[in-house]
Amino acid sequence: MTWLREEAGFTLLFSRDELTTRAPALGPVVHDRRGLGVLAPIDPEGGGTWLAVNQAGLALGLVNGAPPRDGTRAYRSRGLLVLELSDSRSAPDLARRLRSADLTPFRPFTLLALDPRDPTRIAHWNGTSLDLHDGEGEAILCSAPHEHEELDPARAAALRELAARTPADLARFHESHAAPPGSRPPCLHGERSSTVSLTTLCVTAFTITLHYRPGPPCLHAPEEHLRLPRT
Repeated sequence: MTWLREEAGFTLLFSRDELTTRAPALGPVVHDRRGLGVLAPIDPEGGGTWLAVNQAGLALGLVNGAPPRDGTRAYRSRGLLVLELSDSRSAPDLARRLRSADLTPFRPFTLLALDPRDPTRIAHWNGTSLDLHDGEGEAILCSAPHEHEELDPARAAALRELAARTPADLARFHESHAAPPGSRPPCLHGERSSTVSLTTLCVTAFTITLHYRPGPPCLHAPEEHLRLPRT
């Protein structure tokens, strides 16, 4: 997940890596959450999503944290939490709801909140405690699989070397097969797991647009897109 803040809004790109045995995601749809329009693709297995944006301009993106030590416990899908919080009216509203929520049913995660009117917020849930902090100055978040504990810093370094200044720079990064030492490429083609989609979210002063491209980003599959007026 990478992003650039722009005047009155932002652009966010989210590549989704998944096991090749997992069912394909459903394309973006418009959800009605307490009278607020929300755009989000859907994971058919868990019923939730990894990325959502509402008409107020608030975007939520979730990446998985390190696997919990108790592998036998039953957990709720983390994607359901994104949908449940997607009708938050602002980043401060989201922070309030997160602090009062019972997160113990969820595996560890990192949640990004982008709000055109407030500083970037990043929430880390490690399975026992929540750390919610200002994320200004950050521009990339990655999941933490078993074998790549240093995945975040390696990919962040690659993005800094790219010197991304435009959404087109971010798109080239997500389509790249260059892998920093100890990491995996942003566009992954593997036997067990691969990059299965690229979602691009554009929030301006007046409109919210979500572009969904199934398959590895480098293949440039036909896009689905939905648009909502920003309120």
